[in-house]
Amino acid sequence: SLLGPLRSSGVRTLIGTLALVGASFGAIEVATAAFTQRHGATHAVGPLLALWGFASMSGGVIAGRLGPPVSPGRRIALLLTALLAGDALVVAAPSTGLLAGALVVAGLPIAPFFAQLWGLVTTIAPEGSATESATWLTTGIAGGVSAGSALGGSLIGAAGPRAGYAVAAAAILAAYVVVRGSVATLHPALSAA
Repeated sequence: SLLGPLRSSGVRTLIGTLALVGASFGAIEVATAAFTQRHGATHAVGPLLALWGFASMSGGVIAGRLGPPVSPGRRIALLLTALLAGDALVVAAPSTGLLAGALVVAGLPIAPFFAQLWGLVTTIAPEGSATESATWLTTGIAGGVSAGSALGGSLIGAAGPRAGYAVAAAAILAAYVVVRGSVATLHPALSAA
């Protein structure tokens, strides 16, 4: 088929989900730069984003001790719920110190989410298309990061850093809605439809 892995509804679900998660990440990055500038702590942007990344790695180590889920789609939805909770804390953070704590909470589910998603794509991709499916997922997240950075940056210019963080939270909420509405497509036997 000319559509390759795009003929799989599960692969399409994962591409859309990653595009939205990427939008969240792009918005968080530009909002954090704006937040630190607004709070007179431009030196903190790198350490804050590094802390977010370290929290992700720590979450991956913790999640690595869990067994495989009965329903990968439901675990992805649960991890998106955790991402949304963390992003809500980031939106509400009034100071650089509290933003650091919120970014830890927001970062913890990232690596487990990616591990679950990337592991799932190999089981739902049409036979012989796992590599191309992974390429499409990368395209989805890259496009999402670009869009989230642009939208977040535009709103930050008009309404401040919280607006950028709100874009991040809204994108995660949209990703959750996509996954919950398409959870059946994230099962190998059903994803070819």
